[in-house]
Amino acid sequence: MERLNSIEVTSNAVITEQFSEEKVNCDEADLVHFGKRQQFKRNFGLISIIGLTSTLMTTWEAILVIFAGGFANGGPKGLVWGFILAWLGQISQVLVMAEIGSMIPLAGGQYNWVAVLAPPSCSKFLSYLTGWITVIAWQAVTASSVYLYGSTIQGLVILNHPEYMPQRWQTTLLFYAAIALSLFINTYLGRLLPSIEATVMIIHVFGFFVILIPLVYLGPRRSVSDVFDVFINSGGWSTQGLSFFVGSVQSMYAFLGVDAASHLAEEIENAAIIIPRSMIFSVIFNGALGFGMLIAVLFCLGNADDALNTPTGFPFMEILTNAVRSTGGGTGMVEPRTALPLWSIAVSTVVNLLLALINIGSTTVFNAFTRLTVASFYSAFTIAATVMLWKRLTTPDANFRWGPFKLGRFGVPVTVISIAYSIVGWFFSFWPPTAKVTVGSMNWSVVVYMVVLVLSVAYWLVRARHVYTGPIVSFSRDRGEA
Repeated sequence: MERLNSIEVTSNAVITEQFSEEKVNCDEADLVHFGKRQQFKRNFGLISIIGLTSTLMTTWEAILVIFAGGFANGGPKGLVWGFILAWLGQISQVLVMAEIGSMIPLAGGQYNWVAVLAPPSCSKFLSYLTGWITVIAWQAVTASSVYLYGSTIQGLVILNHPEYMPQRWQTTLLFYAAIALSLFINTYLGRLLPSIEATVMIIHVFGFFVILIPLVYLGPRRSVSDVFDVFINSGGWSTQGLSFFVGSVQSMYAFLGVDAASHLAEEIENAAIIIPRSMIFSVIFNGALGFGMLIAVLFCLGNADDALNTPTGFPFMEILTNAVRSTGGGTGMVEPRTALPLWSIAVSTVVNLLLALINIGSTTVFNAFTRLTVASFYSAFTIAATVMLWKRLTTPDANFRWGPFKLGRFGVPVTVISIAYSIVGWFFSFWPPTAKVTVGSMNWSVVVYMVVLVLSVAYWLVRARHVYTGPIVSFSRDRGEA
């Protein structure tokens, strides 16, 4: 009997080892197909990459922080339908990215996808342009997110010490502190990132209920008509439709980061399967949490004028404080040796430290980076989705090297819908919050976006087209099918 148990344990170990080897071999085979060799450690599994994606999106937290912009252009009704539009639109984007990411599980995401799928005549240029746009996206989302963290801390100080007068240089120092913490985690604790992300995921979910339950139980109640029928056009737009789309950009911002798994493809075990699963789960799960929090806040809003005019600058702090009838309670509810890309982390850190200096001179100019994120993420996606659509329409299905996740006959309509949605989001991300534009209310993101594009295209014409060869490969191979 003891021998039989020993044989069974040995047999299970062999099966487990073989299964693990098969996953590794699949990952390596995918890299070899695209002319690459394994360079990073594959530390991420399904749970840890979902944790990373979900905590990058932080949809329900983002909805609280950016509440004021959506409320000013749309009111309760606009916020609800704007969130639904952004959620459904993001799902269409995710389905397309999941299919491409499953087919091309390479780190770098969109610029790699474009290089593989685009026509050979323009592959290098489109890949180069997509790479620049993606750089804008990630630098802007890092800067805007960390800026919001610093501003939130100042808001909490104001909530507890009304006599405090916030200074812009103090926000910049808080920005630096957050960047330093991120740098420490991504370098020194890099090997522990999967465990850290799984832990943060638990906090992300637990925090949702910690805030939602007291808010719903203790907060004031508004009527159904107050939530679903009241539309506000504080921006002074000529139609409610314009006001709605301008305000909807705030909800679009709350879903950014869902493509994180594709940028870490070469650090994920069994990437071709895990990437689509993590993307789809993350957008559905975070969307559900975000929608639940939004509905709860709108029903427990209390006095809207008090919330919107709070000295903290964040209406959710006023809403939570009024709900629990305690400042302290409201505060408590807010919440190669390494195989790591150290140079990339260092460059991103330096760029964001320099960007933070802008806030000292002008909050208005710095706020351009918070709106630039939607424009850059959506335009990078649009390029990738468009070349995928072209490839699908011009290439026989038998010539595709499909991944485990495939949209099949729904591929064309879903891709068309995602492109149309992305163009609308990109277009309105450049609009100012009010119809009457001043230097203070101008949306400067369009200036930053166009300057970077013009400079990158100029550099392409002068030099890059002669030296840029597309994504780096470890050895030469024929391009062959996608």
